[in-house]
Amino acid sequence: MPSPHPGLHSSLAEWLGWQESLHPHRIDLGLERCREVLGRLAEDAPPWPLITVAGTNGKGSCVAFMEQALLALGRRPGAFTSPHLNRYNERIRIAGAEVSDRQLVEVFFAIDEARAGTSLTYFEFSALAAIELFRRENVDIGLLEVGLGGRLDASNVIDADIAVVTSLALDHQDWLGESLAEIAVEKAGIFRAGKPAICGEPAPPDSLIRTAAGLPAQLLLRERDFSFRWQGESAGKWLCEGPGWRFDDLPLPPVCSEPILSNIACGIAALQLLRPAPVADKWQWPEALATAIEQGTPPGRFQVFPGDVEWVVDVAHNAAAFEHLADNLARQPGYRDGRNVLVLGMLADKDVEALAPLAALADCWYAVSTHGLRGLAADALAERLGGLLGEAVACLPRVEEACAAAAREARPGDRIVVTGSFVVAGPALAWLHGERPLQALD
Repeated sequence: MPSPHPGLHSSLAEWLGWQESLHPHRIDLGLERCREVLGRLAEDAPPWPLITVAGTNGKGSCVAFMEQALLALGRRPGAFTSPHLNRYNERIRIAGAEVSDRQLVEVFFAIDEARAGTSLTYFEFSALAAIELFRRENVDIGLLEVGLGGRLDASNVIDADIAVVTSLALDHQDWLGESLAEIAVEKAGIFRAGKPAICGEPAPPDSLIRTAAGLPAQLLLRERDFSFRWQGESAGKWLCEGPGWRFDDLPLPPVCSEPILSNIACGIAALQLLRPAPVADKWQWPEALATAIEQGTPPGRFQVFPGDVEWVVDVAHNAAAFEHLADNLARQPGYRDGRNVLVLGMLADKDVEALAPLAALADCWYAVSTHGLRGLAADALAERLGGLLGEAVACLPRVEEACAAAAREARPGDRIVVTGSFVVAGPALAWLHGERPLQALD
């Protein structure tokens, strides 16, 4: 039964509960509904330049990097990312600060009035809220992370001045297609005619290149049009360069790998294409980029909590991300002895075979349930993964219980790795910080 219709004085939790029950389908790709409602909210196109970021992995990290760089340059960016880890407010930030419950309630009320009976999904509400809050709060640059795919995602309801596709891999095949070529077309759906489009894949499928050429969009490929490489004898620095620009002696990010540097390079390339440029003084760029590299990693991306028992929390939830996680674990500086203890939960529509890269590293594991329409019970996950990871130590209904159980059994020198989904990483981070989470919706 639908939740009672909320009002201007309702709480954020009441609005979110109502949004979950408003539309008949949790995922319902298409732009018609959002275009209709957005047209009633604001007739004019946004006055600020927009960078929209798609990609199988790394898109949230790319947005976070650009946001921090723009802040360091003295700009006022608006950033939209999803899903959240523990607080819905994490999704929308103005000048680096999360929006308040009151701001969200007021914009939800405005969207509800503007929709005039048009049904919207939970995600469509969030994307429209971000766009409208960017307008109300007078941001000077908008950063939108695509939720799913790109072409039919609600974030694509307004035209991007610069489009970025960070990476391409198999994920969400039920909605995006079974092949990389099909998925690439969906991601490239954020490209616009006459506008720059950046791709972090050195050799993307031909379908992406054809999509860009057919518009035509100005396509910049990594390694062909912009690139990065190690710099210095000890490889303690790196450089990034593209058409008419080059930055030397950049610091390494806290966790360094080829995919992470690629995400940052995509962000640097996008910022260099902004017109008008974020700042005229070239000398400010290196310092701003260094700040963003050091501070721009979002929570839950190979987030390490050192101690006698080390914790690692990572939102990995597809094959490419699990492979990246396994590489980072294998290369973790200073880790030599002890066991790798896995705390794992996954959504029902994810491919459990994608965990194969972690199988060789996991000494034992705890299965945890995920909840909601796409949830997967811990015992069902344990049954699916029995042949890959062996028998689970325990099957537990809540992330907090699984973390507590793993902590009780861990010995000094062990490493506990919590992964499998945003809805697992969020509660784990809250538990490690001693907080109570509002579980994320993936």
